[in-house]
Amino acid sequence: MKRIILAIFICTIFSYNLADAKTITFMEHGFTYPPMTWRSLVGNEWATEGIMLTNVYWYADPQDPFDQRGISPSMHSVPSNPGIISFIRPTNSVIINWVIIYGEDITIEAYNNDHLLLDSFTQSVAGSGTITLSGSSIASLEFHDLGGTIGISTLTFSAPVPEPTERRMTSRPEALRTRPAPEACRTRPATSGNV
Repeated sequence: MKRIILAIFICTIFSYNLADAKTITFMEHGFTYPPMTWRSLVGNEWATEGIMLTNVYWYADPQDPFDQRGISPSMHSVPSNPGIISFIRPTNSVIINWVIIYGEDITIEAYNNDHLLLDSFTQSVAGSGTITLSGSSIASLEFHDLGGTIGISTLTFSAPVPEPTERRMTSRPEALRTRPAPEACRTRPATSGNV
């Protein structure tokens, strides 16, 4: 019985080390514009948090029930011109707070690196909610509407933990520096007599 409990404990600890959840609220960069404004994005604003953006803009809108901030696909998004969120490292699960600000439809699709559809969500009634999309190695999300204004207010995904060698290199760069050998390890000059 003790072995089983120990095995469960070790597996639990190990699974927590496999991935850390990352939440992006799209407020991280201090965009403090008044309500009902938007801002064009370059696309790499959230690269340090693990995502790149294509064909989207940032908004501040009081109709967003989550935190009144988020991202929306560029004006007049359609299935052939969606907003794209690319994950720097693929993930297996994404929790999304979505909102239809104006209009009546939203579609969010999860794709792998080969652009194969893994999971999708479509809502055809105005509103907001939280969904989870999952699949093996989600590399990107594409989202669009059929005329209107939609948004992704919050994004939570599992950020893979770097491999041990990668983690060592990124978290302790001082360990890679050359240090002088301790005094006890240095070669001493030969002395005469018994050693």
